[in-house]
Amino acid sequence: MYMETTNATLVSTTLSLKTQEAIIIFCALVAILFGAYNVHKIFAIHISKNTNGSAGYNDLELDSLQDGDHHEQDSGKVLQNMADIAKLIQDGASTFLRQEYLFTFIFVCLFAVVIFLTVDGGHFYTTIAFLLGACISILSGYIGMQIAV
Repeated sequence: MYMETTNATLVSTTLSLKTQEAIIIFCALVAILFGAYNVHKIFAIHISKNTNGSAGYNDLELDSLQDGDHHEQDSGKVLQNMADIAKLIQDGASTFLRQEYLFTFIFVCLFAVVIFLTVDGGHFYTTIAFLLGACISILSGYIGMQIAV
């Protein structure tokens, strides 16, 4: 059954604009605090030396490994190789992000101009919102890549 409502009835049953803005700001602050908490927990993880003196994680213990020629390698050399490989991966990821963000920066600038020139009314606010969203997206991609590698 279709029920007709007037604008007055519709407005009285929805949240006020100030209440909506307060809810949005509250949710954003909760998200920021949750992110800060997670960063704090991640930075609280310590990497130290084992009791046997080799560099690595607290619980990491390596037995002697054998390569294709069945020669034993000491765990210190294996850990150093792992650290070297990890550094190469991190350098590659950083190089990739620099190139990606160069092209992203060009696209964002051009598209911001298009938004500014084509949006009626609040073109300034729409452009600022787009730029802010792009910057936050770039920042979250950078943080995610640093955590991943």
